[in-house]
Amino acid sequence: MSRLLMKVLTVMLSLMLVPNVMAENKVEVPYEKFDQDKFRSFLREYLFRSYTDENGVHIESVLSALGALSGFSLQQGIREDLIIKGGNEEGKVFTIIETKDGNKYFFGSIFDEPLYDTREGQISVWSLVGGGAQKAGASSLPDVSALAKANASAIGNEDYGNLTVPLMNQPIDHPIDAIKKHWDFTKKTLQAKGAEPLFWSWEIALVAQNIIIAGKSVIDPKLAAQIVMEPAISMSKIDPSKIN
Repeated sequence: MSRLLMKVLTVMLSLMLVPNVMAENKVEVPYEKFDQDKFRSFLREYLFRSYTDENGVHIESVLSALGALSGFSLQQGIREDLIIKGGNEEGKVFTIIETKDGNKYFFGSIFDEPLYDTREGQISVWSLVGGGAQKAGASSLPDVSALAKANASAIGNEDYGNLTVPLMNQPIDHPIDAIKKHWDFTKKTLQAKGAEPLFWSWEIALVAQNIIIAGKSVIDPKLAAQIVMEPAISMSKIDPSKIN
C-alpha cells in the first residue's frame, strides 16, 4: 500500500474516532457500561493507535488483529458460558486434538453457527464480515469453506496461523502475537460494555465490518474480508494456555 493511500486512510478513519487521547496505548478501560457505538469506537481507536506510525494506519494489521481477537473470543465466550458458568467438562464441549509437538487445538460443531452461519436471520462472524465486504462493493467473497479446510490441515505445523495473503498485505503481528498484545484490553472492554460472552466475537466482528466499509477505497473489500477471516478461524482453535 502506498504511503499516500495510508495517509488518506488515516484521515478517513480519524473522523470516526471518539475524542479520547491516549499515549503509547497506555489506556485505562472505563468500567461503566458501554453503549454499542462507544464500544466500537473505543476498540477501534485503541487498535488504530497500536498500528499507526509516521506513514499512517497499517490497515492490514488492524483487520488481522480484529479477526484474531474475534476468533479467540469465540472460544473464550464458549468457555465462560458453558464451562465456567455451566459446569460442563472441556472434553464434552470441544473436540480436542493434540498434535505430535504437544500442542492442543479445539474443534467441534459448537463453532460452526457463531463462526460461519449465513442463513437468513442468523448472525455469525462471517455473516458480519462478508456482509461488510459486500456493502463495500466486493463482487465476490473469499471461499470460507476452503479457508476452514486449509486451517484444519495446518494444525501442528510451525506456520499455523500464518496468513496466505500477498506479502505486501501481511500484518505486522502474527495473529497469536496480536492476541497476546490485545486480549486483556479487549476482554476488559467487552466486560465494561456488559457484553454477553457468547456474543463477544460478534461485537469484535462488527468493528471489523465497519472498517472494511470505511476503508473500501484503500483496501479491496474481498482481501480485507480474507485478512479478517483467516485469523478468526485459526485463532478460534488455539490452546488458550498459549495466551493466558
